[in-house]
Amino acid sequence: MLRRGLSDCNPTRKDVALRYLKGAGIEIGALDYPLRCHAAHGFRYVDYLDELGLRQVHNVTLQEGRPLVVPDVVDDGARLELFSGSFANFFSR
Repeated sequence: MLRRGLSDCNPTRKDVALRYLKGAGIEIGALDYPLRCHAAHGFRYVDYLDELGLRQVHNVTLQEGRPLVVPDVVDDGARLELFSGSFANFFSR
């Protein structure tokens, strides 16, 4: 649908996420623009800095009036060393 560019179907990033993402998961680098998801699905947020660090580094790009998503875990999103253990244990915290 997205590749065809159908004019009558103009889904946004948020609409696609809400429709197709199911179950528990992580979002890396949400900042002030997280994917819209069902709250009951247990999403956790990962970023490379804590809240204060994100505010300092991204203060120019954070949209005024939008809340910053505070990361549940501070980790390198490329390596995700926190997953060296069990994925299931990550969501039981």
